Amino acid sequence: MYYNILWMDDDFVAPDYENGNEVIDTDRVNLWDDVNLAKKYNLILDPAENYEEFERKFKDNPDKYQAVILDIMDLNPLDSSDETPMIKAVNLVKRHHGTMIFIYSSNIDKQRAFLEVSLPKENVVNKIDPVETLYDKIVKALDNELHYFSNHQECLELFSKGYLNTLTQMKAILKNYKDISYLPFNDMRQVLENMLETMVQAGVITATTGGDTCVTFNNRMKFLTTEVNKLPNGKPNWIDPKFPYKDCCHEIKWVLDFLGNISNRYSHYQKTHPDFLLSGQLLTEYSESIREITYGAFFVAMKWYHGYMTTKFG
Repeated sequence: MYYNILWMDDDFVAPDYENGNEVIDTDRVNLWDDVNLAKKYNLILDPAENYEEFERKFKDNPDKYQAVILDIMDLNPLDSSDETPMIKAVNLVKRHHGTMIFIYSSNIDKQRAFLEVSLPKENVVNKIDPVETLYDKIVKALDNELHYFSNHQECLELFSKGYLNTLTQMKAILKNYKDISYLPFNDMRQVLENMLETMVQAGVITATTGGDTCVTFNNRMKFLTTEVNKLPNGKPNWIDPKFPYKDCCHEIKWVLDFLGNISNRYSHYQKTHPDFLLSGQLLTEYSESIREITYGAFFVAMKWYHGYMTTKFG
């Protein structure tokens, strides 16, 4: 598993060997060495040298980061004793549920009361300890929290790359995979709806037959799965779909069509229209099997979507 981490520390400023302060320059070089070491732990670190940069990066895509690392001091270039940037960063991240916060600082005693209220004690690491101590704690905590993504890394990367923003629903889908009492259809519908909206914004989904803008879930899914161009005589050209086979093969179109129908209709249909059952049949005889095949189709669709968007947009 790879994890994205946003790290706020003033030492991310490039060394300035003309300033005459060898201690500061050494600290800055060492910090970048620590960043490179993170690759061994499958941690992808995104640096921020002050609160303004941290806030901009985090707000731009909060679902990108599974954790943040914060320093305590020297984040205000006008006042080295100002601790409020760290406090503001903690409060900002805590409003986005699910992103872990770690402190890595030489001054952890400066905000002891605030940190004890805000963070688990094991999430605070002193810089006198090697950075490997910090990385070990992060990996252990994230593996424990996000283990259900281990076989579906692409489902996590869709958020890291900004291709989805329905992280709460995705977590529920994967976390409850083995809980047969959980019905994933509504959460899957929201993820698919977000996928389709992203493809509209990216200019991938453009129009339906007749030139109408794709403004509904069903029309957008239809564009991906069944819409075809017309022959010169006006008849449908069944071998020339609007969304070409080179981007989405027959099998994936069928999977998406199935998911669109099952996630949009099944959870409502089974509650309001049980009359499809034959005499003596129970809904539970269908539900578990339908749930299983829907999960399989969903993971296929997410793998395809991740591959398509990464290939097209990087």
